[in-house]
Amino acid sequence: MSALSSYVPDEQATLTSVFYKIGIWMSHIDDAGEEDADAQEEKTLMRVLEIISKTYKNIPLIREMAEQATYQESNHGRWAMTADEAVADAVRAGEILKTRLTAEELDAYKKACLHVATAVAAAVEENEFGEAAQVGFGEKIGRFFSNLKGGSLKEEMNISPTEDSALTDLANALATV
Repeated sequence: MSALSSYVPDEQATLTSVFYKIGIWMSHIDDAGEEDADAQEEKTLMRVLEIISKTYKNIPLIREMAEQATYQESNHGRWAMTADEAVADAVRAGEILKTRLTAEELDAYKKACLHVATAVAAAVEENEFGEAAQVGFGEKIGRFFSNLKGGSLKEEMNISPTEDSALTDLANALATV
């Protein structure tokens, strides 16, 4: 029996779509790089959903939510059209989960939401002109170590001020659950 099957269909729909919607919402926060950036962010979203399904394997519901968000490709277009509701959906999903999960599991759900949003935000670096910039792996490694010595982690992660503000909004909304 699946962990999601114990929820009514409307709740299942919310729980299944929430991680995907969060990723698409974050992808659309700023439009640097346009289609190239969207494709890279979508690829990152799918990769992070896979990571979440493995990371949270000890919490079957979160694992299944991430897996279903990946598997239900036929719903991705519809979910993307309502991605601007991602923060409200994340809170709604948290309220649904709060009734059945332990406090530790609920905290894991919130962390998974923020993991998705942060990974997508960091997928494409925006330069000072708000344009997508391609940064090589070696350069990212170099920046990471230089930022550990006193730089900003936000800068290392390539998160724009708009994305940072959106991450704060999501974290604050999830804190209400």
